[in-house]
Amino acid sequence: MRRISLLVVALFIYASQSAQAAAPLYKIKDLTPSGYTGSVAYDINASGDAVGVAERFVSGSREEAYFYYDHSAGTSTVFGVGTILPRSAITGTGFRDAAINDSGLVAGSARFTGPVTQTRGFIYDGTTITNLGTLAGATATGIRPASDALDINSSGLATGTATSGAGTINAEGDNLDVYTGTASPITDIDGDITVVTRGDRGRAINNAGTIVGQNELGLATLFVGPSETILLATTSIAFDLNESGQVVVENSLTTDTFRYEPGSGTLTAIPQIGTGSRMFGKAINEDGDIVGWGDRSGGTSGQGRGFVYLDDDATSYILEDHIVDKTFPTGTNPGDWGTIGPAWGINDSGWIVGEGSRRFTGATFPTNRAYLLIPVPEPCAVFLLGMLVLASSMRRKL
Repeated sequence: MRRISLLVVALFIYASQSAQAAAPLYKIKDLTPSGYTGSVAYDINASGDAVGVAERFVSGSREEAYFYYDHSAGTSTVFGVGTILPRSAITGTGFRDAAINDSGLVAGSARFTGPVTQTRGFIYDGTTITNLGTLAGATATGIRPASDALDINSSGLATGTATSGAGTINAEGDNLDVYTGTASPITDIDGDITVVTRGDRGRAINNAGTIVGQNELGLATLFVGPSETILLATTSIAFDLNESGQVVVENSLTTDTFRYEPGSGTLTAIPQIGTGSRMFGKAINEDGDIVGWGDRSGGTSGQGRGFVYLDDDATSYILEDHIVDKTFPTGTNPGDWGTIGPAWGINDSGWIVGEGSRRFTGATFPTNRAYLLIPVPEPCAVFLLGMLVLASSMRRKL
């Protein structure tokens, strides 16, 4: 009996350590909606529901649409077709084009069909698409009224960047500012819309209403109402934050990624994947895990790979090396996954969404497709935990 007890303890310790130290393993699912050829997934909520953008070609013309992946149903459905056309952030590339909260509310940026010709942020509740409009107030001198919606919190409060006034030249530096809102009119967070040269840009919002992004000097910044905290005093941007206040920060000069720690105010460097030299963090969950993309090896052409940084072992992993049901493209299978590219979102269960490539039978080139990665137990840990249960059962019989 004593030996069985010791065995139980030993197996428990070994299994726990093995599970914690093991590299992650994932199964992969293609989220591309039926009838569409390509897609990218940008965000995922606690239920595993995701949002993204899909594309197809009709009579030789490229068409894009937003899609919603319902994990409980296992299906992706496009929405807003004929009403909105997907658009990227008004202040540049490298931002997600859609976000989803745990209630299923979606935020995004689009061109509405009809008289509105410029980008507008919107919120979609499953039925209605709400145009968030633009900031009221001063007349800008160089940019048409525009807005984007890059994130949405549990209260349905969206954030991003918006302008006011009317101009004819798409000059980004005029009257841009961070906003919050659930409907038009949206609100400037620091009340400075009369300052024409303002250039703050919102990127993400947490449930406390704290926003991160970039200030007018091009520095990663945390915004709490009119209060600003600079997170990195060199050209940089903050991409995401969690409820604990940890922030994903990218140094734009060195293309390094850091995690800002709110308690100490320090920056933790995210290790480079492979032998590359660039890391672009995009999202963070409550455990402090970060996803994004980086260069697998030296040089930049064709080296970009999705990664996950796990706080448990402070290690960055190349996602495509840890998929258990993935086969590399041979041109003979109906749809083999090849490169697993940028990871855009991660939830607190460690589920990840992004964009990868699949090569289909007869295709000359692979196609970009939205992926969902779901963690699976490490085989050794499963075996050890099974032994633990068996040992416990034997102990009870004795």
